[in-house]
Amino acid sequence: LSADNPVTVSLGEGLYTAENSGVKTDGGWMFAVPVGVVLQGAGEGKTVLDGGAARCVLQVFAGGTAADLTITNALSAGTAASGYFVDVPGGTIRNITVDGCRAKCSSRSDQHAVCVSLGGLMTGCTVKDIWNTPPNSYQSYGAILLVSSGTVSNSTVVGNKSVDKNYGNVSLFGANVLMTDCLVCSNYAHNVEYRNYGAGGVALSGGAVLRNSRIVGNTTASSAGYTYVGGVYSNGSTVENCVI
Repeated sequence: LSADNPVTVSLGEGLYTAENSGVKTDGGWMFAVPVGVVLQGAGEGKTVLDGGAARCVLQVFAGGTAADLTITNALSAGTAASGYFVDVPGGTIRNITVDGCRAKCSSRSDQHAVCVSLGGLMTGCTVKDIWNTPPNSYQSYGAILLVSSGTVSNSTVVGNKSVDKNYGNVSLFGANVLMTDCLVCSNYAHNVEYRNYGAGGVALSGGAVLRNSRIVGNTTASSAGYTYVGGVYSNGSTVENCVI
């Protein structure tokens, strides 16, 4: 398999669960997309991957692509390590809706909904109606969308809720991070303790770039007296041509 000559695996219209997809998950990923594979759905709302409130759904590695589908009812519920129910370590996700999922944890680990890392690309996607509840520990935090290396473009993050530890519902960390031409709206973050700063919308640090985007109608609350903002918190990063 090669990224230059990929093989396409088509998922037609329908509801795919761990039981009817024929995929052995053992409570883990339903679909893992390696280099040289395109997981191609029939369209958002037409091809639906349902995590059954029990498992992570999609992982896309460098050189792999997943496109044109909806992910719902996923659960990230790790107990000892970071967890995501959509993980993009170097791969590409395109025209994907992530809707109505939950991230939670019972011990000291970070729990995020969607993670883009290792130069991954997320474009034309929607992340909505996610509830993230990380554990009550200073060593943990949760984000709806975490980007540590890669690009997010032409995407929407709307109507999500994070409680307890949170830097930002969208957290952009690092010099190799770009978010451009996106909408982040109507999200809520509640910081209880342990985080010195945060945002209901977007938090940037380490040289990340937020460009040509609308960050509107986001709210936050903090019971610990730390610096928390509704819109954007930028620490050593760049915000260009945005509506906040």
